[in-house]
Amino acid sequence: MGLNIKAANSIARTTITDQHGVHISSAKTGLVVTTLNPIARPIDFRLNSQVRTGLSLAVPAVVGSYDLTFSPGHGLAVGDIVVLIYIEEIQIYNAQVLNVSGDLITFDTPLQYAYTTANTFGSISDPNMNVDGSATKVEYSLKNVFPGTNLNLIRIILHITSETSMDDGKFAGISALTRGIVFRKKKANGGYLNLWNAKNNGRLGELAYDKTYDSKAPAGVYGMTVRLTYGGQAKHGTVIEISAGEEIQMLVQDDLTDLVAFNVTCQGHLVSE
Repeated sequence: MGLNIKAANSIARTTITDQHGVHISSAKTGLVVTTLNPIARPIDFRLNSQVRTGLSLAVPAVVGSYDLTFSPGHGLAVGDIVVLIYIEEIQIYNAQVLNVSGDLITFDTPLQYAYTTANTFGSISDPNMNVDGSATKVEYSLKNVFPGTNLNLIRIILHITSETSMDDGKFAGISALTRGIVFRKKKANGGYLNLWNAKNNGRLGELAYDKTYDSKAPAGVYGMTVRLTYGGQAKHGTVIEISAGEEIQMLVQDDLTDLVAFNVTCQGHLVSE
């Protein structure tokens, strides 16, 4: 880990290589950045809780289709969020169920890959964090399930809506929380790295700075968006690296059911180790 710095001479050229195989070279012509390890794909994915795992396909997927046939007993209903993963090809499909006709399920997003019946892992997920975690905390997570990769988390975006107005003393539009929401990393060995706890909007503003309130339209709701960026020298100066088997989590430890909606989107990319 760390940087490997090589200088051919003090004037002509300096090369810096980081742990991901990114070369930054300085020369008379300026900076040249070269990525040696291929980026598998960008990630824009909501933290979610798993409602059910073990979904399987009865018929292989057809690229471009909106329909999938699942094995009997799938239990899918209109409105469910389904995640399909094909580990060998680093493929992720995330879509909402629009129609259920027996085992034939119609989604809102066309299929981008020919998922097979043998190597596809499916689950039902719930990204809605306006739940009651006061008695038992509720975990929402994003796990790196792809061997030989790192998930580099660059930023998270929190979006919350409420029927009541918002200020820095509240959590969104409700009273400040007692235990707060916790953002943490779960390591492959089962240990944890706690990153922060926030009980009100003011604390979220301290952490992110990028925080905006949206006024309620005549027939709408109040909203708040928080953008917390880790990557970039003007921010934290580093990404959160999630190796295979590790995950990023947010814990709900209070009653958030009076919120209209609460979602957290993770942005970053997968790279080869």
